[in-house]
Formats: sequence, C-alpha cells, structure tokens
Amino acid sequence: MGYSNWWFFENYMKKYYKISEAAEILGLPQHQLRYHERNLPELEIFKISGRRYYSKADIENFKIYFSSKEVKGIMDEGILVKINQ
Repeated sequence: MGYSNWWFFENYMKKYYKISEAAEILGLPQHQLRYHERNLPELEIFKISGRRYYSKADIENFKIYFSSKEVKGIMDEGILVKINQ
C-alpha cells in the first residue's frame, strides 16, 4: 500500500520552501537564487516536476554565501560574474 501524494506533501514537503518563499525569506529575486546555485555545491535542492524546493539548511547556506564581501560587492554593483574561490 503506497502513500498518497497528499500525505507526501503534508508530511515531507513542509520541510522545504518553494523558490518564491526562499527568495522572500532572503530578500532577493528568484533569478539570483537560480544563478548562484552553481556556486554552492553543498545545496541539496529538491525538485519535483522542475520546481525547486529548498531546505532550511539551503537557506542558511544562501545567507552565509550572500553575506560574504565578494558576493555582496558584486550584487551591490549589479554585476554578475563568476567568483573564483
């Protein structure tokens, strides 16, 4: 007997945030999260039907990443370039 989709979303997905929710928490546009995902290999983005879901740990990793001086300076200037780490 398998679990229904409703059970899955109610009991598993509540641990995850949609990209719109994560962007709101971080105060950033969604496209910046998508762009900077490639610089954070530690993210464990969960995808269902092409939709991104971020865990609380992912959001914390984004907070640390976006608070770094190099990234903040790039975002303040409105320039998106790959950062050499």
